[in-house]
Amino acid sequence: MLSRVVVSPLVVLSLLAGAGTGVGWAVNGSAARVGSCAICGHNLILNPGGEAGKGANSDTVVPVADWKGTGGFTVVLYTWSGGDVSPSSPGPPGEGNPGNLNYFYGGPNAPVSTGSQIVPMQGSSGLSVTLSGWLGGYDGQDDDTTVTASFVNAGGQVIGTGSIGPVTDAQRNGVSEMLFRTATTTVPAGTVSATVVLRMTRSQGNDNDGLADDLSLVVGQPTGTTGTTGTTGTTGTTSTTSTTSTTSTTSTTLPTPVSGVSADVQPVSGTVLVNGTPLVAGEQIPVGATVDATNGKVTLESVSPTGTVQSAQFYDGEFTVRQAKHGITSLILRGGSFGVCSTKGTRRTAAAVPNTTVARSLWGSGHGQFTTQGRYAAATVRGTVWDTQDRCDGTEIYAKQGSVSVLDLVTHKTVVLKSGQSFLAKP
Repeated sequence: MLSRVVVSPLVVLSLLAGAGTGVGWAVNGSAARVGSCAICGHNLILNPGGEAGKGANSDTVVPVADWKGTGGFTVVLYTWSGGDVSPSSPGPPGEGNPGNLNYFYGGPNAPVSTGSQIVPMQGSSGLSVTLSGWLGGYDGQDDDTTVTASFVNAGGQVIGTGSIGPVTDAQRNGVSEMLFRTATTTVPAGTVSATVVLRMTRSQGNDNDGLADDLSLVVGQPTGTTGTTGTTGTTGTTSTTSTTSTTSTTSTTLPTPVSGVSADVQPVSGTVLVNGTPLVAGEQIPVGATVDATNGKVTLESVSPTGTVQSAQFYDGEFTVRQAKHGITSLILRGGSFGVCSTKGTRRTAAAVPNTTVARSLWGSGHGQFTTQGRYAAATVRGTVWDTQDRCDGTEIYAKQGSVSVLDLVTHKTVVLKSGQSFLAKP
């Protein structure tokens, strides 16, 4: 779990890591800076998902635009029948759909594979920077992936490094999948560029089954000397604790959310965790943060695709916040245990009763354009009350109030649900 650290200028930022994430930063020093930033607010990594070109449909190496590759570094199609993951595997939103056809792969017969590129960082000294991406591996093997950003000054010296990953087999529970990882820190003073290295390491087998997709390096906009992200002091606005409340107070001390970069969260009731840390007052969180509202309720504010600030409440589940710049805010279901779905040692027949056990779920209530995504379906709403459940036999979407547009991630068909209706997407 990623922990939050707020530091003063010129203070060394220590490892931002928690149990089980493999996320860390090491920065040699930074100075506060307020002013314009031409590179802020968008992804600095070119071809971040390997979409600029056709992915391989076999265990071969193809050139990857904008990346300098070594070993077996390549991109392959989610629809490749022999691939490590498929469009129905747990991972980034829209796998196998236009805009997300490919993923990075360590390739055949390669103990270590790397992809690297240099990105500009001029004018970002002292600002926050977030590194994120989906990382994973295959089945019960320990092949893994890390992403490192090394900050370089005008003299060519590395003055700070940051990394996300690896995602271990134990963290994947032996499942072929990719998990979202993110870390945020401050750009060291004097930084002019960053070298981003995607490294896949083989531990077992012949192929290098390190996997990655949707990488991002985003510098935040200058916010002046106030509104520091991540602080939760005693001056923060207190939210209501009523379990029947449908609104909560928005802290005026929080910065306005930035599309594709950040969202604001307020605790409403019960216990809510952000990256494993209790949420005790309003807080701005980076896109990619994980919110656990299994035992509580939280209000989430983000920027809609039209540029307005929208708000909804979420509860009885855990999710990771995802949003492309100017895109819809997506909440990816996390947590739960699919061990309850195991059929090991059980003889299955065509007449077997489907396992309807719920492994994880998430309720939502509010107005705005939000998407909740399970393993096999995604629900998009504009204002309603709805539930998303990952069951052993598929993903079920239930519209309690209003209407919900459901995308079946297996058949790629869309179904519109009205109040009281439900839909089950099966693998």
